[in-house]
Amino acid sequence: MVALSIMILPEMLTHYRRLESVIDARNERAVELVKLIGFTIEPARVHEITGRLCHRVWVGSDETGLPPAEPPSTRLLN
Repeated sequence: MVALSIMILPEMLTHYRRLESVIDARNERAVELVKLIGFTIEPARVHEITGRLCHRVWVGSDETGLPPAEPPSTRLLN
C-alpha cells in the first residue's frame, strides 16, 4: 500500500492542492500509513456523521516529502 501511495500521491497532488480524509481513530494501521506517506494527522474528535472518534488527515501539494510526479510526456516515452 505504501509503494502504491508513493506512486499515486504525487500525481494526485499535481491535480489537487490538498487531499483530505477522515480516519477512525481505532484504525491504527491506517493512521500509521497516512503518517508514513506524509499526511498531517489532527487530534481525534467526534465525527458528526458517524459519532465515532476520528482523525482528520490531510496533505498539501507543497507539504509532502514524496518525489514529484514525472511529467506526462516523460512517462509516455518510457
